[in-house]
Amino acid sequence: MVLIPFGAKIIIGKPRRTNVDELTNNRDVRFNKIYDIAGGTFGHLRRLRSLLLNDNALRELREGTFHGLRHLKYLYLYRNRIQTIHPDVFQGLPHLEQL
Repeated sequence: MVLIPFGAKIIIGKPRRTNVDELTNNRDVRFNKIYDIAGGTFGHLRRLRSLLLNDNALRELREGTFHGLRHLKYLYLYRNRIQTIHPDVFQGLPHLEQL
């Protein structure tokens, strides 16, 4: 995952693939002032079960934000500034238990 500073805010950009990422079960990016996530950013994390995005500055959940995360069970989004959620943002997350 590539974090690109933009003033005091952060945008998560397209990742570079590594073997470590393919084995990752948990990703913790809390408290990072993230305000935007590009579609497909987490798609390379095929085994991801837990994604902690809480306590950031997210404003929108776009289509494809969580694409490819078929094993995701826990998604933490609280304490953000979400105003817009695409209707299909949670499609393809058959194991999601906690939001």
